[in-house]
Order: sequence, then C-alpha cells, then structure tokens
Amino acid sequence: NVVVSELKDILQDVKAGNLKTLAKFSDRVDNTKLADVATRLYAGGDNVWKWYGHEYVKSQMRSMYRNVDDIAKWTKEITGRKFDRVNTFTGKVKTFDEAIDEAAAWQIRNTYPTYSKVPEVIKNLRKLPFGNFVSFPAEMIRTTHNVVSIGLKEATSSNAQLRQQGYRRLLGAFVTLGGAEKGVSTLAQNLTGTTVEQIEAYKR
Repeated sequence: NVVVSELKDILQDVKAGNLKTLAKFSDRVDNTKLADVATRLYAGGDNVWKWYGHEYVKSQMRSMYRNVDDIAKWTKEITGRKFDRVNTFTGKVKTFDEAIDEAAAWQIRNTYPTYSKVPEVIKNLRKLPFGNFVSFPAEMIRTTHNVVSIGLKEATSSNAQLRQQGYRRLLGAFVTLGGAEKGVSTLAQNLTGTTVEQIEAYKR
C-alpha cells in the first residue's frame, strides 16, 4: 500500500508538470517512503538467504561435529588459522553452539556475495558511467574462488563426512561453471536448429 500510494503521488506530480527535470524527479523519488521501502526490501531479501544459509550450514556442522575441539580442528584445516577459544565479547570460553555459529558465519561470509568485502578499487569503478553493478560480478569471482578453494580443502580433510561434503561442493561448482552452460547451449541449439559452426561464424 505504501509503495502504490507513493507511486500514485509521484505520477500525479509528473502529470501536473511539477517534475519537469530528471533531477527533480530523482529528488522526489529519493525523498519518499518508496525508496526507503524498496531499499529495505532488497536488503531484507538478501539477508533472508544469508540467514537461511547460516542455519543450514549450522545444521550440517552439528551432524558432523560433537564438541569445540572438533570445530577447532575444522578451523585449522579449512580456514588456515588457529581457533580462538575465548569469546571476545564475554571473556568466557566459547560453547559448542558459539563455535558452530562462528564457523557457519565464516562459511557464509566467504561463499555468499557480501558487498562489504568488495575491494576499494571496485567501489571506485562504480562511480564511472560504465561501472554500474560491478560489485556483483566482483563478488561472484571472489565467492566462486572461495567455493572451489574450500571444496578442495574439505575433500582432503581427515573427517570422512567433510570429505563427502567437499566432493559435493566441487561437483556442484564444476557443474554450475561448466556443465550447466554446456547444457543450456546444447538445448538452445536443438530448439533453434543452430549449429556450433553457425554460432562461431556469427561471432567472427
């Protein structure tokens, strides 16, 4: 209702001739609840998937590990750093739930697009006319590298269940990166009657 009513007001302003320039129109949109709601919906949708992923990874890890020592070993094998057993906020020794929570958060931060991780050079590219939406491709490159890297480490783990997870992660990555593209390409060629030679000739 908020979005519809705001759009109605903006369109009435346009119709009445109150927004004669693009700058005025842009200011009008920015100063409405519409922009705020749209921003919150976009960010919220992004966060819902991260929350879901975080809970899913936690459930996976609970099925594989039994105590903080197991998580400490996972941290050393997968992240390459030593596990800090003390909670920096409380000053107390971390519980198993806290350790699982931290491990899952590390995985999500490194395998889901996280725009705060975008390098400064990419942030500066966004200011250029051709630089719109460069953050997403940059994050896809970072997360794809991390997915493959984590999968390789998991596949060589001392934990049998984690090795299976690593194989699944790598298989999923390679199918997505290679197999899916090939499948869609072949399907499109069959549906349109186009050959690879014709596509190559068109490219040339």
